[in-house]
Amino acid sequence: MIMRMNRNARLWGAVCSLTLVAACSQEQRDPPDPVEAPAPDEAPISGVAIAYDCESGESLSVVYGKDRTAGLTYEGKSYRLRPVTSGSGARYAGETLEWWSATRDGREEGRLSRLDAEGKPQGVELERCVRKGQPLTPASNPQSMARAPACAGPQLALEIENSDAGAGNRGLVLSLRNAGTETCSLTGYPGVTLMDQEGRPVVDVRADPWMQGDPAEPPHPVELTAGAKAYFDVGWNVVPHESEGETRCPVTEGLRVTAPGDTAPLTQATEMTVCGGRIKVGPVRATQDVSAGT
Repeated sequence: MIMRMNRNARLWGAVCSLTLVAACSQEQRDPPDPVEAPAPDEAPISGVAIAYDCESGESLSVVYGKDRTAGLTYEGKSYRLRPVTSGSGARYAGETLEWWSATRDGREEGRLSRLDAEGKPQGVELERCVRKGQPLTPASNPQSMARAPACAGPQLALEIENSDAGAGNRGLVLSLRNAGTETCSLTGYPGVTLMDQEGRPVVDVRADPWMQGDPAEPPHPVELTAGAKAYFDVGWNVVPHESEGETRCPVTEGLRVTAPGDTAPLTQATEMTVCGGRIKVGPVRATQDVSAGT
Protein backbone atom coordinates (compact mmCIF):
# COMPACT_ATOMS: atom_id res chain seq x y z
CA MET A 1 0.00 0.00 0.00
CA ILE A 2 1.29 3.44 -0.88
CA MET A 3 1.53 5.63 2.22
CA ARG A 4 2.02 9.33 2.20
CA MET A 5 5.44 10.16 3.59
CA ASN A 6 6.30 13.25 5.61
CA ARG A 7 7.52 16.07 3.49
CA ASN A 8 11.28 16.33 3.64
CA ALA A 9 12.82 19.51 2.34
CA ARG A 10 16.01 17.75 1.38
CA LEU A 11 14.15 15.06 -0.56
CA TRP A 12 11.46 16.99 -2.38
CA GLY A 13 13.43 20.14 -3.20
CA ALA A 14 13.33 21.67 -6.60
CA VAL A 15 12.78 19.08 -9.27
CA CYS A 16 14.74 20.77 -12.06
CA SER A 17 15.78 19.96 -15.57
CA LEU A 18 15.23 16.35 -15.71
CA THR A 19 17.24 11.97 -18.80
CA LEU A 20 17.38 7.97 -18.94
CA VAL A 21 19.09 5.46 -16.68
CA ALA A 22 20.54 2.23 -18.10
CA ALA A 23 23.42 0.43 -19.76
CA CYS A 24 23.02 0.58 -23.52
CA SER A 25 26.62 -0.48 -24.13
CA GLN A 26 25.83 -3.97 -22.80
CA GLU A 27 22.89 -4.64 -25.11
CA GLN A 28 22.83 -6.35 -28.46
CA ARG A 29 22.39 -3.78 -31.20
CA ASP A 30 19.26 -4.46 -33.22
CA PRO A 31 19.03 -2.62 -36.55
CA PRO A 32 17.00 0.58 -36.15
CA ASP A 33 13.76 1.00 -37.99
CA PRO A 34 14.07 2.61 -41.46
CA VAL A 35 14.24 6.38 -41.26
CA GLU A 36 12.84 8.64 -43.93
CA ALA A 37 14.74 11.73 -44.96
CA PRO A 38 13.13 14.91 -43.57
CA ALA A 39 11.27 17.16 -45.93
CA PRO A 40 13.20 20.33 -46.89
CA ASP A 41 10.57 22.54 -45.24
CA GLU A 42 10.43 20.55 -41.99
CA ALA A 43 10.33 22.88 -38.98
CA PRO A 44 13.36 23.11 -36.66
CA ILE A 45 13.20 20.91 -33.58
CA SER A 46 12.05 22.68 -30.44
CA GLY A 47 13.08 21.26 -27.09
CA VAL A 48 15.85 20.95 -24.53
CA ALA A 49 19.43 21.26 -25.83
CA ILE A 50 22.17 19.28 -24.06
CA ALA A 51 25.90 19.59 -24.80
CA TYR A 52 28.29 16.63 -24.67
CA ASP A 53 32.10 16.33 -24.52
CA CYS A 54 33.70 13.38 -26.31
CA GLU A 55 36.82 11.33 -25.66
CA SER A 56 38.29 12.46 -28.99
CA GLY A 57 38.20 16.11 -27.89
CA GLU A 58 35.20 16.89 -30.10
CA SER A 59 31.93 18.27 -28.76
CA LEU A 60 28.39 17.75 -29.94
CA SER A 61 24.92 18.87 -28.89
CA VAL A 62 21.52 17.24 -29.02
CA VAL A 63 18.11 18.93 -28.89
CA TYR A 64 15.55 16.48 -27.52
CA GLY A 65 12.29 17.61 -29.09
CA LYS A 66 8.77 17.56 -27.74
CA ASP A 67 7.74 15.63 -30.86
CA ARG A 68 10.11 12.77 -29.81
CA THR A 69 12.66 13.63 -32.50
CA ALA A 70 16.21 14.76 -31.78
CA GLY A 71 18.40 17.33 -33.51
CA LEU A 72 22.11 16.46 -33.37
CA THR A 73 24.86 18.95 -34.23
CA TYR A 74 28.29 17.43 -34.91
CA GLU A 75 31.33 18.82 -36.70
CA GLY A 76 29.35 21.84 -37.86
CA LYS A 77 26.56 19.78 -39.43
CA SER A 78 23.00 19.24 -38.21
CA TYR A 79 21.13 15.93 -38.34
CA ARG A 80 17.47 15.19 -37.65
CA LEU A 81 17.01 11.88 -35.84
CA ARG A 82 13.93 9.89 -34.95
CA PRO A 83 13.41 7.55 -31.97
CA VAL A 84 13.94 3.84 -32.53
CA THR A 85 13.33 0.83 -30.33
CA SER A 86 15.78 0.38 -27.48
CA GLY A 87 15.76 -2.00 -24.54
CA SER A 88 17.33 0.75 -22.42
CA GLY A 89 18.49 4.30 -22.76
CA ALA A 90 17.37 6.69 -25.49
CA ARG A 91 18.20 5.68 -29.06
CA TYR A 92 17.78 7.81 -32.18
CA ALA A 93 18.67 7.21 -35.82
CA GLY A 94 18.86 9.31 -38.97
CA GLU A 95 19.94 8.62 -42.54
CA THR A 96 23.62 8.12 -41.69
CA LEU A 97 24.06 8.42 -37.91
CA GLU A 98 22.78 6.80 -34.73
CA TRP A 99 22.87 8.40 -31.26
CA TRP A 100 22.36 6.20 -28.20
CA SER A 101 22.52 7.68 -24.70
CA ALA A 102 22.05 6.22 -21.24
CA THR A 103 22.84 7.10 -17.64
CA ARG A 104 25.09 4.88 -15.54
CA ASP A 105 26.24 5.64 -11.99
CA GLY A 106 25.32 9.31 -12.30
CA ARG A 107 27.05 9.90 -15.66
CA GLU A 108 25.07 10.41 -18.85
CA GLU A 109 26.98 8.68 -21.63
CA GLY A 110 26.32 8.68 -25.34
CA ARG A 111 27.64 6.84 -28.40
CA LEU A 112 27.58 8.23 -31.92
CA SER A 113 27.78 5.56 -34.64
CA ARG A 114 27.62 5.46 -38.41
CA LEU A 115 24.80 3.73 -40.33
CA ASP A 116 25.03 2.25 -43.82
CA ALA A 117 22.90 3.24 -46.82
CA GLU A 118 20.07 0.99 -45.59
CA GLY A 119 20.08 2.55 -42.12
CA LYS A 120 21.74 -0.43 -40.44
CA PRO A 121 24.67 -0.21 -37.99
CA GLN A 122 28.10 -0.51 -39.61
CA GLY A 123 29.85 -1.22 -36.34
CA VAL A 124 31.72 2.07 -36.73
CA GLU A 125 31.68 4.08 -33.51
CA LEU A 126 32.51 7.72 -34.20
CA GLU A 127 32.40 9.15 -30.68
CA ARG A 128 31.97 8.22 -27.03
CA CYS A 129 30.72 11.23 -25.08
CA VAL A 130 29.44 12.35 -21.69
CA ARG A 131 27.18 15.21 -20.73
CA LYS A 132 29.16 18.45 -20.51
CA GLY A 133 30.59 19.04 -17.04
CA GLN A 134 30.73 15.34 -16.13
CA PRO A 135 34.01 13.36 -16.04
CA LEU A 136 34.90 11.49 -19.22
CA THR A 137 35.80 8.44 -17.12
CA PRO A 138 34.35 7.34 -13.77
CA ALA A 139 36.47 8.49 -10.84
CA SER A 140 36.11 5.13 -9.11
CA ASN A 141 34.09 1.95 -9.06
CA PRO A 142 31.93 2.23 -5.92
CA GLN A 143 30.79 -1.39 -6.26
CA SER A 144 34.38 -2.47 -5.64
CA MET A 145 33.96 -1.27 -2.03
CA ALA A 146 31.14 -3.75 -1.44
CA ARG A 147 31.87 -6.96 0.45
CA ALA A 148 28.96 -8.88 -1.09
CA PRO A 149 28.46 -9.58 -4.83
CA ALA A 150 26.20 -7.25 -6.80
CA CYS A 151 22.48 -8.00 -6.75
CA ALA A 152 20.99 -9.10 -10.06
CA GLY A 153 17.47 -8.47 -11.32
CA PRO A 154 16.14 -12.05 -10.91
CA GLN A 155 16.84 -11.99 -7.15
CA LEU A 156 15.18 -8.60 -6.57
CA ALA A 157 11.59 -7.42 -6.12
CA LEU A 158 10.47 -3.85 -6.89
CA GLU A 159 7.93 -2.14 -4.61
CA ILE A 160 6.50 1.36 -4.10
CA GLU A 161 6.89 2.40 -0.47
CA ASN A 162 5.67 6.00 -0.29
CA SER A 163 4.48 8.93 -2.40
CA ASP A 164 4.54 12.68 -1.90
CA ALA A 165 3.09 15.74 -3.64
CA GLY A 166 3.43 19.48 -3.33
CA ALA A 167 3.97 22.73 -5.28
CA GLY A 168 3.60 21.05 -8.67
CA ASN A 169 6.12 18.32 -7.84
CA ARG A 170 5.55 14.62 -7.28
CA GLY A 171 7.74 11.92 -5.82
CA LEU A 172 7.93 8.23 -5.10
CA VAL A 173 10.09 6.24 -2.72
CA LEU A 174 10.70 2.80 -4.22
CA SER A 175 12.48 -0.21 -2.83
CA LEU A 176 14.50 -3.09 -4.20
CA ARG A 177 14.05 -6.12 -1.93
CA ASN A 178 16.41 -9.08 -1.89
CA ALA A 179 13.99 -11.90 -2.67
CA GLY A 180 16.79 -14.46 -2.79
CA THR A 181 18.56 -16.39 -0.07
CA GLU A 182 22.10 -14.99 -0.44
CA THR A 183 23.40 -11.58 0.67
CA CYS A 184 24.07 -9.19 -2.20
CA SER A 185 24.80 -5.48 -2.60
CA LEU A 186 23.64 -2.48 -4.63
CA THR A 187 25.68 0.64 -5.40
CA GLY A 188 24.74 3.74 -7.38
CA TYR A 189 21.78 4.67 -9.53
CA PRO A 190 19.07 2.32 -10.79
CA GLY A 191 17.99 2.55 -14.39
CA VAL A 192 14.42 3.85 -14.75
CA THR A 193 12.29 3.89 -17.90
CA LEU A 194 8.66 5.02 -18.04
CA MET A 195 6.23 2.76 -19.90
CA ASP A 196 2.99 3.45 -21.77
CA GLN A 197 -0.23 1.45 -21.36
CA GLU A 198 1.01 -1.13 -23.85
CA GLY A 199 4.28 -1.65 -22.00
CA ARG A 200 6.43 0.27 -24.48
CA PRO A 201 9.16 2.72 -23.38
CA VAL A 202 8.15 6.38 -23.38
CA VAL A 203 11.22 7.71 -25.18
CA ASP A 204 10.36 11.41 -24.89
CA VAL A 205 10.72 11.34 -21.08
CA ARG A 206 14.32 11.10 -19.94
CA ALA A 207 15.82 10.42 -16.51
CA ASP A 208 18.53 12.46 -14.80
CA PRO A 209 20.57 11.42 -11.77
CA TRP A 210 19.25 13.06 -8.61
CA MET A 211 22.32 14.02 -6.59
CA GLN A 212 21.68 13.64 -2.85
CA GLY A 213 24.16 14.40 -0.09
CA ASP A 214 27.74 15.41 -0.92
CA PRO A 215 28.12 15.37 -4.75
CA ALA A 216 31.87 14.80 -4.39
CA GLU A 217 31.34 11.60 -2.41
CA PRO A 218 30.67 8.43 -4.45
CA PRO A 219 27.56 6.36 -3.67
CA HIS A 220 28.02 3.86 -0.85
CA PRO A 221 27.27 0.15 -1.31
CA VAL A 222 24.11 -1.11 0.37
CA GLU A 223 24.35 -4.74 1.46
CA LEU A 224 21.09 -6.69 1.48
CA THR A 225 20.59 -9.85 3.45
CA ALA A 226 17.69 -12.09 2.43
CA GLY A 227 14.46 -10.05 2.67
CA ALA A 228 16.23 -6.70 3.25
CA LYS A 229 15.51 -3.60 1.15
CA ALA A 230 17.39 -0.71 -0.45
CA TYR A 231 15.52 2.49 -1.29
CA PHE A 232 15.67 5.15 -4.00
CA ASP A 233 13.63 8.17 -5.11
CA VAL A 234 11.96 9.22 -8.33
CA GLY A 235 10.79 12.82 -8.68
CA TRP A 236 9.00 14.73 -11.43
CA ASN A 237 6.96 17.84 -12.22
CA VAL A 238 3.26 17.96 -13.18
CA VAL A 239 3.00 21.59 -14.36
CA PRO A 240 3.15 22.09 -18.16
CA HIS A 241 6.20 24.04 -19.33
CA GLU A 242 4.19 26.57 -21.30
CA SER A 243 7.25 28.72 -22.00
CA GLU A 244 8.59 25.75 -24.01
CA GLY A 245 5.29 25.26 -25.85
CA GLU A 246 4.09 22.40 -23.64
CA THR A 247 0.33 22.52 -22.99
CA ARG A 248 -0.34 18.85 -22.24
CA CYS A 249 1.88 16.35 -20.44
CA PRO A 250 2.13 12.63 -21.22
CA VAL A 251 0.52 10.15 -18.84
CA THR A 252 2.60 7.02 -18.28
CA GLU A 253 1.32 3.73 -16.87
CA GLY A 254 4.34 2.00 -15.35
CA LEU A 255 8.00 1.88 -14.42
CA ARG A 256 10.71 -0.43 -15.69
CA VAL A 257 13.70 -0.51 -13.35
CA THR A 258 17.10 -2.14 -13.63
CA ALA A 259 19.42 -2.54 -10.65
CA PRO A 260 22.70 -0.56 -10.84
CA GLY A 261 25.04 -2.33 -13.24
CA ASP A 262 22.40 -4.90 -14.28
CA THR A 263 20.14 -5.19 -17.33
CA ALA A 264 17.34 -7.52 -16.12
CA PRO A 265 14.16 -5.37 -15.87
CA LEU A 266 11.73 -5.15 -12.96
CA THR A 267 8.32 -3.57 -13.57
CA GLN A 268 5.78 -1.75 -11.43
CA ALA A 269 2.40 -0.40 -12.54
CA THR A 270 1.79 3.22 -11.52
CA GLU A 271 0.24 6.16 -13.34
CA MET A 272 2.36 9.31 -13.65
CA THR A 273 1.72 12.61 -15.43
CA VAL A 274 5.18 13.92 -16.33
CA CYS A 275 5.78 17.46 -17.56
CA GLY A 276 8.99 18.90 -18.93
CA GLY A 277 10.14 15.59 -20.42
CA ARG A 278 12.28 14.79 -17.37
CA ILE A 279 12.28 12.69 -14.23
CA LYS A 280 15.00 12.52 -11.56
CA VAL A 281 16.30 9.29 -10.05
CA GLY A 282 18.27 9.09 -6.82
CA PRO A 283 20.94 6.56 -5.81
CA VAL A 284 20.09 3.54 -3.67
CA ARG A 285 20.39 3.98 0.11
CA ALA A 286 19.96 1.79 3.17
CA THR A 287 17.08 3.70 4.80
CA GLN A 288 13.64 4.75 3.62
CA ASP A 289 14.11 8.30 4.91
CA VAL A 290 16.68 10.12 2.77
CA SER A 291 17.82 12.28 5.72
CA ALA A 292 18.68 9.16 7.70
CA GLY A 293 20.60 7.67 4.81
CA THR A 294 22.99 10.55 4.18
